[in-house]
Amino acid sequence: SGGNVAVMENGEYHNCIYISYIKKDTDWTSSRLYDKNLNFLADNICSSISPDGQQMILYCSNKEGGALYISHMGETNWDTPEKLGSDINTSGTQTNACLSPDGNAIYFVSERMGGMGGKDIWRCVKLPNGEWSRALNLGKPINTPYDEETPFMHADGHTFFFCSQGHNSMGGYDIFFSQVIDSGKFSEPFNLGYPINTPYNELHFSLILNAKKGYFNSDRPGGLG
Repeated sequence: SGGNVAVMENGEYHNCIYISYIKKDTDWTSSRLYDKNLNFLADNICSSISPDGQQMILYCSNKEGGALYISHMGETNWDTPEKLGSDINTSGTQTNACLSPDGNAIYFVSERMGGMGGKDIWRCVKLPNGEWSRALNLGKPINTPYDEETPFMHADGHTFFFCSQGHNSMGGYDIFFSQVIDSGKFSEPFNLGYPINTPYNELHFSLILNAKKGYFNSDRPGGLG
């Protein structure tokens, strides 16, 4: 973040949401700070966008703390985010989440009590009354005693990507994928391997609709810092 974004006491900038448009292939327009309806707290982070582009999950925080929010696309703009209900934001720290393609499940990261250790991935399902169920830990084989992060469910509704410091990580966080099989259970996670994963930290993996191009974040050498 930078530009006209507020500067903190330590000289760093607050997290704010920016937007850029793709022109052709991998050519993007210059990013611009998004409107205040999304950047409504001190720090605002886009965690994920649903495959249909109509719902955004955000992590927003200020001095009082942070929580996961959801925003819906209106006719021309994103609506003011609303805090996610049920026990999604009731304990621990929740910073990343994604929706299933049908919108009937939400996967989120929390370090709350009752997990397998560190940060785990949890799931809530949509109830008949439209509310979210209580959170259920995904358990094995997804979660480990180490940290899991940044869940992403592809538009096919079966391919689940996440990042972990456990399993057979090459070092730091690695990107894994698992298939949703019978009764909502998950297959044994598969490490995407080199050159995607390295001894550095790879996070925030997402895959476009036709599954031919993916994006992720890494702190490996060669970046801009």
